[in-house]
Amino acid sequence: MPIQDSPDNVRHLNGVGWQVLVDRSSQWHTCRKEQDACFLASGLRLADAVGRGELFGREVAEELDAVAAVASRVLDRGDAERIMSAADVARGRSGV
Repeated sequence: MPIQDSPDNVRHLNGVGWQVLVDRSSQWHTCRKEQDACFLASGLRLADAVGRGELFGREVAEELDAVAAVASRVLDRGDAERIMSAADVARGRSGV
């Protein structure tokens, strides 16, 4: 069972481990540790907020860059690119 302060898009399943919801069509990705799942979940939520125009700026972009580095190693290419694109938007570059 997830600890109480885990985000809504993170869960723990017995025999599977920690998972993060990576898209709105209910695709879950298994992570080794709760910390990794929460880190990715936070980045995905930030990317969504940037896409909605709610967040922007250098600090947001730098945080998304850090998440994108991890996402490029563990998530599908499209999910990692979504985060990288959001970082560009946060910098005032291209659209998501």
